[in-house]
Amino acid sequence: MLTLLTPPSATAQNEGNAAFVLELPANTRALGLGNAYVLSGNDPDAIFYNPALLQRATGSSFSIQRYAGAATLVSASSSINGFGFGVQALTYAAVSADLLANPVGFGEIAADNPTTVAELVTSIGYGGELFGFQVGVGAKWIQQRVDGARATNLAADLGVAREISFLNVGVAIQHVGPDMTLGAIDLPLPIRLGFGLSTDVEQLGPLDVALTTALFRQHDGGIMAGGGLEVAFWPIAGRTFTGRIGGLHEPSTLLSEAPSDWTTLPLVTHSRTYLPPDPVIARASAGDNAFTEPM
Repeated sequence: MLTLLTPPSATAQNEGNAAFVLELPANTRALGLGNAYVLSGNDPDAIFYNPALLQRATGSSFSIQRYAGAATLVSASSSINGFGFGVQALTYAAVSADLLANPVGFGEIAADNPTTVAELVTSIGYGGELFGFQVGVGAKWIQQRVDGARATNLAADLGVAREISFLNVGVAIQHVGPDMTLGAIDLPLPIRLGFGLSTDVEQLGPLDVALTTALFRQHDGGIMAGGGLEVAFWPIAGRTFTGRIGGLHEPSTLLSEAPSDWTTLPLVTHSRTYLPPDPVIARASAGDNAFTEPM
């Protein structure tokens, strides 16, 4: 199967918050669906979006995202018996050590002596059922390094979800914790309140189809909206092809500085995904048995 990706521009930015990794799509599946997590599945990456969904999550997942040749995000998760564990590691280059006070895009890389920024988030959570609702709590340890400066912090997540007919609804508040101090700079965590809505997987002829959407209210009052369509097809037993396409509306241009606030983020997994020359974003996901290679 041949699929082409039209990537967004390489201008992801840190708008002065701590732990930029918490603002990016947590896995390649979310990347392809406009950062809208699929609530109807049993993906262990629920630990990154809504801990209530850990109640039915199982298995392990691994993914890699590459931005503009200057940043790499690696994430891994696992879940069993309602408990979930996750790790996110982001490294990127900055034009100077005062990146966090004067944020720049991933594409603005210094030609000489760039500063390396490294972020690590380790998460643990539990999801169960209470009065017919799925409820969950999570905790995370956050570390951020810029040159010789280092900051650490703790944060918490709280989520609730419920299946209503063919719809799955979820609400979560994430990254709740005190400001991080890195050198002389105090940076707030990117606290957000998220609302998600997903359909059950519906069979349409030989295809399995699901829709998902999400709204996030960020700590600065901005609203981020995303959503997407996921289509699966298995022509032979044991071989599934999954296609995803999504859109993301981000007021602070987290993923794009294009004139339009909408960024299209197509993604195809569980097969070969061929990219245009010099892609802005490449990704591979062991959880979906997918990988990318240049055309």
